[in-house]
Amino acid sequence: MRPFPRLLIGGLTTLFLGACGARSAQLTCVEAPKTETAGAPLANLRVNVGVDASESMLGYAANPASRYAQAINALHTLLQTQGSQTRYWRVGGNESQTQAQSVTAAQFLQARTPAFYCDRNQPSPQFPCVTSTLGQIYSLPQEASPSPEPDSESPAPAPQTLTVLITDLEPDAAAVGDLSGKISAQLRANPDYKVVLLGVRSEFDGNLFPAMSGAFPATRYQVNRAEVETKGRPFFVLMSGPQGAVDALVKEFRRLPLDVNRSFRAASFAINAQDTVTLDRSAVAEKINNCVSQSGALNRQRPAEENQWLLLEQDGAQCEGEQSLTLKVPSRSSPTLAGGDLTEAELKPELFAVSQPWGAVEKAAIKQDQLILNLRLDGQKLPPKKGEALFVTLPRRELDRAVWQDWDTDVAQPDGARTQNLLLFVSGLRGAVERESQNKDGDLAAKYCLGLVRYP
Repeated sequence: MRPFPRLLIGGLTTLFLGACGARSAQLTCVEAPKTETAGAPLANLRVNVGVDASESMLGYAANPASRYAQAINALHTLLQTQGSQTRYWRVGGNESQTQAQSVTAAQFLQARTPAFYCDRNQPSPQFPCVTSTLGQIYSLPQEASPSPEPDSESPAPAPQTLTVLITDLEPDAAAVGDLSGKISAQLRANPDYKVVLLGVRSEFDGNLFPAMSGAFPATRYQVNRAEVETKGRPFFVLMSGPQGAVDALVKEFRRLPLDVNRSFRAASFAINAQDTVTLDRSAVAEKINNCVSQSGALNRQRPAEENQWLLLEQDGAQCEGEQSLTLKVPSRSSPTLAGGDLTEAELKPELFAVSQPWGAVEKAAIKQDQLILNLRLDGQKLPPKKGEALFVTLPRRELDRAVWQDWDTDVAQPDGARTQNLLLFVSGLRGAVERESQNKDGDLAAKYCLGLVRYP
């Protein structure tokens, strides 16, 4: 057999290695979210729903049509239609009661009424008075594991658990730390779990109590529907469990045609679950203007996830005068990004980190579950014919402050429209999650990945 010419062999080797190099040198932005398994994400779950029954919760139940009452209705309706194994709990402790009290579905619905809570003025209360020992929801009596299949030698896997807690989140500092610790322990044991804190403003007519004993006397606070958007008393729905189940519950909860879907705030926490929001390339026109258009590669490298990258080419010969560009770029939709809208005044450009001097954030806002950035790109600061990547990031801690700063107060300044030590709880849980994070972008709420090459 006639041997191949050495030159041909060398050429084939070069082509092969070049192809391998191009394949391995893909542009990466964030790790792609894991594909959810088919079927209903809330089905076949073990669900525990707890309600904080302490005296500070009594004011939410004064109005049977309040947003708080609607939230109770909404959760009950959603969980009853999802095929999950749901158990309900009355959360709180006293000298003789150290565990959450199991209640029926009908008794859970009584959480819309004053009878469910501690009211020291009732002569014969239906339930005992308790304090806010919120960590009880993460220390429930263990249920027996499922039995193995008849032909199986190994035990059946325990079903995953979705935990939901409804509370005003105003226990003392020790209880806040206990709750944060138990949530972070659950995330360590289940790295693919996710936690979402939802805040909702509601009508209220009852007493405020200090998170630190003796800091101020019990104070009456009243707010009606006309004032609820700005002065409503916050309550919180804390959810933890498999990422798909938590996200599905949040989405379904917000789809319901109820007032409870207004004045939302949200924060999410995850150790391993991918929850960093990226830009939505499909929402940007292929041709931006006469001299800038989208491209499929940057320096011959293609994105691993195409929709996470916005790659641009600028043809200087076609530009007239000013070659810088202002571009509005939306993110993919995420109901747990902030929960509600954040204005430009709340989400300031200085909260963002920008990796290149030729890029800048001019404006930022969150609208309808999308981050909207107005970016200024100055191609004249780029060397010609050499593409550069640009990363615009929003740290989770900066977003936490923007989301919750108008909802937070301390015991020195009691305010019914704000929650004592809220940022302390959020910051503590965020720190615990960051220490355990297995995701290199886990501390980022958003990461925009762009590329630009300028041709003179």
